[in-house]
Amino acid sequence: MEHAVWWDEGNGCVRIRVVGELLPEQAEANMEQAAVLLTSRAPRLLVIDYSQSPGVVSSATREVLERRGEAIDYDRLAFYGMGNFNRIVARIIIALLGRAHKTGFFATETEALTWLRQN
Repeated sequence: MEHAVWWDEGNGCVRIRVVGELLPEQAEANMEQAAVLLTSRAPRLLVIDYSQSPGVVSSATREVLERRGEAIDYDRLAFYGMGNFNRIVARIIIALLGRAHKTGFFATETEALTWLRQN
């Protein structure tokens, strides 16, 4: 299985699944595809599944995610399945971007989707 980005019609959100190591060029492509899928949506909801990527995200990949994360426009973002280190790093990046109020971190997909759909 590979990384994937798609529109989830049933849940009304863009989904990103990270499988194994996420290389900088893959992060760039995934974020670009997510931005395109979010363009004509309302609300703009995004779910990122890290449950199949237990390793630490490299600093080069984090730089791409931070830069692209600043440019992507979303109303709510839910992460699930992240390891402790990646969750801490993601929380720092999200806080620096000023988006902590519209971002959640969860253990399971069900928790993430439930939170995402709340008004």
